[in-house]
Amino acid sequence: MSSTLKLENPILAPGSLILITGCNGLIGSHCVDQALAAGYTVRGTVRSISKNSWMLDFFKERYGDGKFSLAEVPDITAPNCFDEAAKDVAAIAHTAMFMDFSKQLPQEVIPPTVESVMRGLEAASKTPSVKSFVLTSSAWAAMFPSPDTPGLVIDTDSWNTQAVTDAWDLEKEKHPANLYAASKVEAEKTLWKYVEEKKPDFVVNVVLPSTVLGGILAPKYQGIPSTAGFVQQCFNAKKKEDLGFVLTFCLPQWFVDVADTGRLHLAALVDPNCKSERIFGYAETYNWDKVVDVIKKIDPKGEHVGDLGQGKDLSECKAAKRGEEILKECFGKGWTGLEDSVEENIKSFVLGEVKKEGGWSSGM
Repeated sequence: MSSTLKLENPILAPGSLILITGCNGLIGSHCVDQALAAGYTVRGTVRSISKNSWMLDFFKERYGDGKFSLAEVPDITAPNCFDEAAKDVAAIAHTAMFMDFSKQLPQEVIPPTVESVMRGLEAASKTPSVKSFVLTSSAWAAMFPSPDTPGLVIDTDSWNTQAVTDAWDLEKEKHPANLYAASKVEAEKTLWKYVEEKKPDFVVNVVLPSTVLGGILAPKYQGIPSTAGFVQQCFNAKKKEDLGFVLTFCLPQWFVDVADTGRLHLAALVDPNCKSERIFGYAETYNWDKVVDVIKKIDPKGEHVGDLGQGKDLSECKAAKRGEEILKECFGKGWTGLEDSVEENIKSFVLGEVKKEGGWSSGM
């Protein structure tokens, strides 16, 4: 299989070993897929190998024997937890995250998230073969969406510091994802402080995906996880009330396709022109009315929810162009559009015959 990578001088030689933490997740699994498609080998970490052994057969069938292996890391905050998995790797993509929406106190979420990032950086610093490191951050580390608000500008210096302030104000009513956003802000700032103070020998970049939609690699085993599950909920909804949590949790904002997100992570590891960058995965703005319109176009005979009356994200993301430049340079194509991404999303649960609704929920 020829490499999907178009770079003439990647930092990592073909066949190099890449460590991808949290490789069973929506983003992590696509990072694995893109790395293997580009001709690299991958070692992925999961909390339990027995629960994720399907990945070994899945990627063997897809790319051949000896390309993918698993390492078990039960606690991604424990001291030295990634050290063994990082042995002899050329690069690390740290996509694993500490996320539990049942936890409501900042001290239960923010410090463990920061600790996990530090464990990844420490493992990289102990491994002489590591040439590059990329962290999965979030668009919400830069700014929360604010529909119908003109004049908002997002750039590489944007930080959602209000989320951090609000997180530690236990009396204040907050966005359902406030702790998640605050933890991403603090984790990413910790990473950049580490880079400034330690000046590691390896390249460090960060990818900030907006709402991630698109196809799921193995819905039989993964279900329809994370924000991709919200498309399934829109597909199944008959009335607006069926989408209460989705509409509250994900206000109109920017989106990015999950395969593009995987490509951005790989580019952050191999592109010699990417150094100390915050790479924004912002393809285009969307709201759930747009998603429902695509659903109705794909399934015109189905019974689907009516107008949701959502507003629009009017923000300008100055850094979005750079993200697309990186995709074109490394892979020869730019952003995947919303319609194509939603169509792949729908194929995942229709063709995969996934009946149970996925996505995050208010009960998590």
